[in-house]
Amino acid sequence: PCPTDALRCEGLPARARAARDLRGYSLREAGRRLGRSAAIVQVLERGTMPTLDTLEDVAKALDVSPAWLAYGIGPMDQRVDVGLSPKPLQSFLSSCDVDAPI
Repeated sequence: PCPTDALRCEGLPARARAARDLRGYSLREAGRRLGRSAAIVQVLERGTMPTLDTLEDVAKALDVSPAWLAYGIGPMDQRVDVGLSPKPLQSFLSSCDVDAPI
């Protein structure tokens, strides 16, 4: 996938759900972190494509890379690596059937 393609990205709903589940956020908590209602997160996870601004806001709320969320490009986690092994993350994502390079 190319970042210049339209935001109709396959896998975005699954990546959003996987990130939310990995962080342990309910729909309500994800919406709170986003500063909007849980319905925004829910419709995104059901396949409604967000605007670029919303995508960036959702990525920030879920603490993931916007490029990873939209296209599955690059590392998922935006946080600085503190020496933790990526194996638990890889294992979790593989169980969600989400392609996530780490």
